[in-house]
Amino acid sequence: REIFQSPPETITSVQIDDRANGFITALSRSEGAWISTDSEGNTLELDAEKVDNLLQQLGTLNAMSYVDRSEPPRPRPEDETFDENDPYGLMEPLAVIQFTTTDNVTHTLHVGRLESSAYYCAADGNLGDVFKVSNTTINAIRAEPESLVFVEGEQEPPEGVAALPSDIVETAEIDTIEAEVGHVPAEGTE
Repeated sequence: REIFQSPPETITSVQIDDRANGFITALSRSEGAWISTDSEGNTLELDAEKVDNLLQQLGTLNAMSYVDRSEPPRPRPEDETFDENDPYGLMEPLAVIQFTTTDNVTHTLHVGRLESSAYYCAADGNLGDVFKVSNTTINAIRAEPESLVFVEGEQEPPEGVAALPSDIVETAEIDTIEAEVGHVPAEGTE
């Protein structure tokens, strides 16, 4: 169920028009490095690993499932934005994401309405061929330029260790460390 078949190394530019959140991210490859600009036009040095992750998600995008258009979704009581004339949210998408490859082919992904844990999507202008993509994948692709910037000293945690948000790390106070059940701490320690 692969939608796009473009390995990251073949992608030369990306434009993310996130209409729901009101920002546009434009990335381009220049002399082997990825660059972008902030809202004031300043060039941003991007973290290659973060950009590669975005490109991997986008260039090899997979659909969770295809939608049977003969049975469009029904509105849920809590869904105030549901439009019966646009049940998938693709006529006025939340985001439009385009990328161009080394062979000058441009692909377009329309991101529609979120339902449960997936977004309705359509590719390359074919709004009649609707599929669902995981919200985790779409959220990883809908990146603001600042989230892709290289931060000096930033390191990934070792494999298998989850990183803590910086506000938790900075404000945490440790009073005691609990020992394993049945273990008695050494004298002079808590």
